Amino acid sequence: MPFIHPILFWLGAAGISIPVVIHILNRRRFRVVEWAAMRFLLEALRKNRRRLQLEELLLLALRCLVMLLLGVALARFVGCGGEGALPGLNGPRTFVFVLDDSASMGQRRGDETLFAAAKADLKHRLAKLRNQDRAAILLTSKPTEEKAFFRLGEITDRDALLGRLDALEPSDLRTTPAEAVQTARDVLAGAEGEKRLYLLSDCRQEDVNDAEQRNALQKTLADLKASGAHVAILDYGLAARTNLTLEKIEQVGKGAVAHQPARIALRIRNNGLTRAENAAVKLSAVLQNDDASHTVTLPPQIISSLGPGETWRREIAFTPGEKGFVAVTAELPADALAADNRATLAFDVQPATKVLLVDGKPNLLAPEEAESYFLRTALDPTGRGEHGFAVDVIGRNDLPVTQFDEYDVVFLLNVSDAPIQPVQKKQVGDEASFERYASIAALEQYVRDGGGLVICTGDRVDTNFYNDRLYHKGAGLLPLPIRSPAGDAARSDRYVRLDPSSMLPGGVMSFFAGEGGALTKLIRFFAFTPGDEQGLAPADASASAAVVEARYDDRDHTPAVVSRRLGRGRVVLITSTASMAWNDWAMDAVADVQGLYVLFVADLTDRLARPRENLYTHTAGRPIRLPLDEDLRDATAKLTPPGVGAEIVSFPPRRDATGRLELFSNDAEEAGLYRLRLLRPDGLERHLLLARNVDGREGRLAPAGKETLAAAWGRDAFAYVSRAETGGAELADAGMEKPYWIYFIVALIAAMAMETYLARRFGHW
Repeated sequence: MPFIHPILFWLGAAGISIPVVIHILNRRRFRVVEWAAMRFLLEALRKNRRRLQLEELLLLALRCLVMLLLGVALARFVGCGGEGALPGLNGPRTFVFVLDDSASMGQRRGDETLFAAAKADLKHRLAKLRNQDRAAILLTSKPTEEKAFFRLGEITDRDALLGRLDALEPSDLRTTPAEAVQTARDVLAGAEGEKRLYLLSDCRQEDVNDAEQRNALQKTLADLKASGAHVAILDYGLAARTNLTLEKIEQVGKGAVAHQPARIALRIRNNGLTRAENAAVKLSAVLQNDDASHTVTLPPQIISSLGPGETWRREIAFTPGEKGFVAVTAELPADALAADNRATLAFDVQPATKVLLVDGKPNLLAPEEAESYFLRTALDPTGRGEHGFAVDVIGRNDLPVTQFDEYDVVFLLNVSDAPIQPVQKKQVGDEASFERYASIAALEQYVRDGGGLVICTGDRVDTNFYNDRLYHKGAGLLPLPIRSPAGDAARSDRYVRLDPSSMLPGGVMSFFAGEGGALTKLIRFFAFTPGDEQGLAPADASASAAVVEARYDDRDHTPAVVSRRLGRGRVVLITSTASMAWNDWAMDAVADVQGLYVLFVADLTDRLARPRENLYTHTAGRPIRLPLDEDLRDATAKLTPPGVGAEIVSFPPRRDATGRLELFSNDAEEAGLYRLRLLRPDGLERHLLLARNVDGREGRLAPAGKETLAAAWGRDAFAYVSRAETGGAELADAGMEKPYWIYFIVALIAAMAMETYLARRFGHW
């Protein structure tokens, strides 16, 4: 129907009978009584009967026309197939349709999705375009003019275009209409004649509340209005009765190590209107190495009860075997939106956590007397990384040639100072002295980038070097200034212990928290390096303050363990030796792999280990970008996207802006598990797993509504129609069609004026 409110048109058409009935009733209102004087008047009337009948019929026709025009105007006529025949309505017209194909448009409404309803309305509107009309169709997932679903022009093959629309499905991407509407504005800017923009979207609160998108749309719609373009928003938003969303699946901790439990966290939100009861979360894992791949089923997790708007979080432990890649998939029961019910976490499994020990007191002839001996034995007793830690030991003189970013944690063990290195540019004074320790600068950068550093003092430490270069007024590595050693390592009858009450909750000494505090009685410290607590607050206000994690039980409660954040990493100062030179802590390192010293240093190392960035799991649409070793520069990458029969994509490695070798591909817009094969010319292969997931925010389906949209985007910037209130194909005709009904209002007024004038003129008022 060419009306927004067709029922009012039919009421108006039926209203034509009103003046007809009144006309008939008026003719029967009086009883005819003849009398002599009337005969002359009747004779005159008979002579003018034809003229009187024509006057009555003309007035009756005008009154019927008034009722019809009133019905057409109230029904809001917006055009029909023959509208081009109307005067002044045959000019050029340009239409731009912006179709929201974000993942949330896959929400079901009865037997169809919101996206299917939007496509049906769009197809109906396209079918009504005149041959000379120009149109463009933009998808929010491909918002630029170059990627338009249909570039601006006349539709020469309507059936082919409608067939392409039939094949469209919602993307797995989180999209907002701002960029597509901006493109539409640019397209319409050069158009002549009538210009119209339709936005077909679910208009969710989640999108409208995005400040950046809100401001961009507000400005763009204002520009469109100023240019004379008409904008209509067709809102398909619908609150979901049931919708659980798997908002995030992520790795907890620093990374996964072979044969060690990896922690995986699930976060699920109830975005529906009703409480979810006993919902089962299915879990499975794909294990991939260069030799084989197999899938295992993990125990399901049960959500006993989750109310609307509530979030459920659960950590699960999964122990991978050998090094390689793992992909853990979680899946929720079916509900209103299928796209947010499944998510995959892909991550690499390292053979061990890599630890570097810088030994300030090496002893090649008697290794058990080296400063690093007990620590190395505690972390890697066999030297083969079988206990989750792979340990390398170097001396002080090796610092200048060490690549710290190859390690997860670095220990400085009784290291006196650092070797002086040449300065490339000419310097004078303190600046020259500072820059000559390039290895320390590299170590600082390593910590700022997320690395962990442990400094254990001892009898070889140069306090001047530590306070000047390492502390550097609180801007360097050392958490606080230190003084000369206290105590006597030769007197085993004089010692201090760790004070359990001084342990900082949640800190690096949490191993001794709670019941573990009793274990401190088993450790004696004969000597230690006192710290100057006035240096806990650095002179540079931008630097973070140091924190005392534990104290000794001596009279002054001297700091025993101090930590400080530096960039994304952390430095821990232990004011005693890692060996048994100043304490008897390491006694069980060589006797018991489950001893106190072994368990503590393993816990400390895990806490400080540099977190490995997950390069393999992202949201759908995030490009694949993986750094490569140089031995793969001639390799070919073959990417298999999710889905059965997916086409394999091949691409070579490339150099990034800094010259580093990397893999890069934009072919990751679909959610699911990707398999990547790297083939070297010599026949060697490497297999990787990657995952892309639907953005968890897509599951937040609450619609914004007309008032919220008007407040956010401009109250007079667009016409608005809600699919929840208007059904069927007439929705496509609603909104900002040209308001032809206004012409009928004018005609109605003219007809009423004409009827009044003629009624008075004819004497029939």
